[in-house]
Amino acid sequence: LWIEARRANRARVFEKANLNFDELLLYNRYALHYKPNVCGVHTSWSYKPGGDVVVVSGLEQHRHVTSLINNRLGAGHVHGIDLSFDKEKVVFSWAPQPEWPPRFSTQWPRKGNDCFAFELRNTTTPPHLYEMDIASGSITQVTDHNFWSDVEPVYCPDGTIAFTSDRSAHSPSCDGKMNDLTDHNLYSLSADRKRIRRLTNQKDVDMHPHLLDNGLIAYLRW
Repeated sequence: LWIEARRANRARVFEKANLNFDELLLYNRYALHYKPNVCGVHTSWSYKPGGDVVVVSGLEQHRHVTSLINNRLGAGHVHGIDLSFDKEKVVFSWAPQPEWPPRFSTQWPRKGNDCFAFELRNTTTPPHLYEMDIASGSITQVTDHNFWSDVEPVYCPDGTIAFTSDRSAHSPSCDGKMNDLTDHNLYSLSADRKRIRRLTNQKDVDMHPHLLDNGLIAYLRW
């Protein structure tokens, strides 16, 4: 059913006249290394280090790939990107992962549905949001909490950035006390990049925000 839905939607996507398929902005990373459930996919130890934000120009045999981060942030992975409305900046989430493999086992499930999420959370740096000026290549870190993860950013028309974070500091009601897998909710970073405002307040998981053409934010809820 998922494949059928993707095929049905393909024609609509390619009908948009403002899409330029001769030059694409995207990010790459390794597949999930650690996935207990939907609550654990935002953490820095979920993916093997590797990946970048890249510009792909040309197609087929004339394809050219330009690396934008190009190892300047050390070992880690990208967790969501978006292009600004003026096409001058890119916002992305970067999850540092200098230690590989993780020092504690990421095998799941374990007895009692527990895991080493608490130990891993306290020994790794969480993902933060960064902005890159495309012309100069300069990168600026715009969130910096030392414990909570900020991922999946999206630009809004007023200059703010909506993103997913586990700053809620609570966990799903279905997990054991040792699982320590926190809820994602949606947040907003102000246009001056100085203030963070909470947009949703759910005991479950809100993630993958996407700006619609009418200015509303669509997102998934578990």
